[in-house]
Amino acid sequence: MNPSPGVAGSNPDAYDKLEKLRKCFSDKTFNTSPISAYIIPHDDQHMSEYLAETDKRLEHISGFTGSAGTVVITMEKALLWTDGRYFIQAGEELLKPFELMKIEGPTSVTPGEWLASNLNSGERVGGDPALFSCAEWRKIKNELNSNAVQLIESNSNLVDHIWTNKPGRPINEVVILEDEYSGRPMGDKIMDVVAVMKDKKSDIHVVSELDNVAWLLNLRGTDISYNPVFFSFVIIQIVDEEVVVYLFIDQAKLSPAIVSHIFDSRICLKICDYSNVYTELSGMAKIESTKRVWISTTSNYKLLSLVPKNKRFLEPSIVTKLKSVKNAVEAKGMVNAHIKDGYALCSFLQWLEENMLKGTHLTEISAADKLQEFRSKEEGFRGLSFPTISSVGAHAAIIHYQPSSYTDAALSMEEIYLVDSGGQYLDGTTDVTRTVHFGNPCEFEKECFTRVLKGVISLNTAIFPANLKGNVLDSFARRALWDVGLQYGHGTGHGIGAHLCVHEGPIGVSWRPLPNDPGLDENMFISNEPGYYKENHFGVRIENIEQIIRVAPVYDTPHKFLTLKTITLCPIQTKLIDPNLLNAEELKWLNDYHEEIRQTLVPIAERKGNLALKNWLIKETEALMKS
Repeated sequence: MNPSPGVAGSNPDAYDKLEKLRKCFSDKTFNTSPISAYIIPHDDQHMSEYLAETDKRLEHISGFTGSAGTVVITMEKALLWTDGRYFIQAGEELLKPFELMKIEGPTSVTPGEWLASNLNSGERVGGDPALFSCAEWRKIKNELNSNAVQLIESNSNLVDHIWTNKPGRPINEVVILEDEYSGRPMGDKIMDVVAVMKDKKSDIHVVSELDNVAWLLNLRGTDISYNPVFFSFVIIQIVDEEVVVYLFIDQAKLSPAIVSHIFDSRICLKICDYSNVYTELSGMAKIESTKRVWISTTSNYKLLSLVPKNKRFLEPSIVTKLKSVKNAVEAKGMVNAHIKDGYALCSFLQWLEENMLKGTHLTEISAADKLQEFRSKEEGFRGLSFPTISSVGAHAAIIHYQPSSYTDAALSMEEIYLVDSGGQYLDGTTDVTRTVHFGNPCEFEKECFTRVLKGVISLNTAIFPANLKGNVLDSFARRALWDVGLQYGHGTGHGIGAHLCVHEGPIGVSWRPLPNDPGLDENMFISNEPGYYKENHFGVRIENIEQIIRVAPVYDTPHKFLTLKTITLCPIQTKLIDPNLLNAEELKWLNDYHEEIRQTLVPIAERKGNLALKNWLIKETEALMKS
């Protein structure tokens, strides 16, 4: 793997930051022994994908704003690892002297492997153990050990030390998600967890992921943009059959109504300061009566390090699995949220087409703002679920492109427009991508789009046994592209929360094995989003959210089989489809899907008196025939 130098230009501030950070390598204030390298992951102490401003350490040091990456700094080198979603973006954003290291597949050299090969035996690498998952810390440690290089825990975070005017941690007030949306009272959820703890013979269970805490307590927050979560930890402890729940949080977030909400007679609740979680866990773990402490593999390593080795139970949190299988109320809410979101997105696309044909000057940002305006009119809307990817032409080839005042491009009748967006509603979270062309797409664009559509259909119609790992399904979505030598560099699907994080673990569909995937089950929700990206030209992606449902296979079997049901409601532009590349079953799937959209959304448009949208929906859902 050859590193590619950053192209954002020389930045004196970046060199100054690196010089200051490197001076810390030999400072015993930060490291008990001198280090030769320092690793900076894109994570906070809750392993969040999206970060509060105070936790954007990787961005502060390198300039890279993507949501996945790892920086390695040695005395001579500054390197960033990221995956195919961000190659173009990283190349544009990285500050010199940073170099891009591309993760292109399972054989790519990892940061730990690179360090083991480029440092001498006996040298040391530092890192903040609170910013690495247990699994990642152990993986890097093992890779370094292959050359007798040591991974040591830095006493404090080096980036924090050199970061002047670092933003503070937000202390926004949390709110209650009522049972009409959550479907299950907080106390019942906690007792579900306690039952599993007893089965696993665990005295203590640490819940560190922010969406897990929010789901467990039926609370929501605004500490991280686009994610209705709040900074907190929960520790559940069983002491002589008494259930004690410790909530570590800045108490300024808690109104009297919240304190009343989290009261349950079955539970002894103790509210502690957010920063005390490490001290409290260390003390609990040392108590002689504590036999087993359950730490999730996705919790940060500092938490694990505080537990004596003979008391550690390292396994994914049961909260993660319980959260991923939506209850009946959550499932109904997700479907309802997608009806509202579909109406908003279709309203936008109808408006967009009308204005493009009129010659109205529109840009990526003005289009994204208009889409948010349509969503904001829907009942229960609480904000976007992620920054809108509004991209035209070559920008659509940048998988996670976000327009800025510097890059904002005008929409064109001659180029593809890709919009990937979503909303947060009280009853559900949405994520949808549509690719459209307002002029005359070329034959290659149509072929690429059609092959992506074939992948969507192939995954949607797959029938598979319950508890199958999502990784097994990935090639279903890729085959039509592989058949002609095309490929895309991102996963095919991710879990999605119920008014929670738009990317929800532990499930997914990807070429990468997902080590914590418990297997797919009924009433999980996942995205289905193959794509194709021709660098510097165009990109296409179609994304639907799918509900996993039970299906009766042809033959009687004692085994449970599943399939996918699309809950996203927005037409797939037929102008971009070559119908001759679709077989009869695929053509029927498309026409049936469009008929469902027509039957669902046209009555809403009629009820709201939106004749223009009604006519657009009828036009866009007309049956497609082979030529």
